[in-house]
Amino acid sequence: MNRSRAGNFLQWLLRTLLAFVLLLSGAGKLIDGSAAQHVFELLVGEGSSPAVLGRPVVLVLSLVELALAALLIVSRNPRPVLAAVGTLVLLFSLALLSLPVRGIEVPTCGCFGALVPDGSLGVALLRNLGLVILIAAALLRAEARSTG
Repeated sequence: MNRSRAGNFLQWLLRTLLAFVLLLSGAGKLIDGSAAQHVFELLVGEGSSPAVLGRPVVLVLSLVELALAALLIVSRNPRPVLAAVGTLVLLFSLALLSLPVRGIEVPTCGCFGALVPDGSLGVALLRNLGLVILIAAALLRAEARSTG
């Protein structure tokens, strides 16, 4: 396999892995978004007026994740999509990090809804770190492909 084909395969593999994670996350929350809704309510403050938006926010977020998954697969220029996914993961991570800083304990992030057990907040943050590394690798590969 020559370098170009190997690079194209790596790019395809990274994009497919990220799309699969987004697909699981979006679909899982559509099936059961209650844990994610609870985390949203904790983030904005239980009993506050934005807390009532938990269900619609989780629905929109799930649909955005599914759309990004599809775009990762079909896009001819993946850089903007990868940047959007990276921004989303970093924002989620910052939001999750804010909870223990504020003294709020969360048993799960609810990231994957009904499809994948989320584990602890630490596991979610480590997983997000892995996703950021995959996104960075895919962005670097997309950049190398566009300049080479």
